[in-house]
Amino acid sequence: MSDHNAVKRALKRAYLDATDRAGVYAIRHLASGRLLVDGAANAQAALNRHAFELRLHRHRVAALQQDWDADGEGAFAFEMLDVIVPRDAPGFDLREEIAALVALWRAELGAGPGYAAKAASTSAARSSGLASGA
Repeated sequence: MSDHNAVKRALKRAYLDATDRAGVYAIRHLASGRLLVDGAANAQAALNRHAFELRLHRHRVAALQQDWDADGEGAFAFEMLDVIVPRDAPGFDLREEIAALVALWRAELGAGPGYAAKAASTSAARSSGLASGA
């Protein structure tokens, strides 16, 4: 039993020591290929928030919620596309870095139909404390 407790303590310590990862993420509707691509100071937390809102049937992007309601959770993939490693370099601005990477990934992946990115960016910026102009 003490091994189990030691493992639990180690996992808890690793969780508490983990830093928030800024980055870019995507939510992909597998059947249609539609994407929501966005970024946040804590990208994993933003993905978790999207999933939570979808499960509650209260997502801010109506088209995404409609596809979720029609096809279910199994029809979606939640992906981390890029992680930003903060730098202590002069002039480094995390908000600008996120916005640039989001634009890059949207251009890379955005050839097909997508979900309204502006609504998603606004909510992700609000929840992460960022004011993004994406």
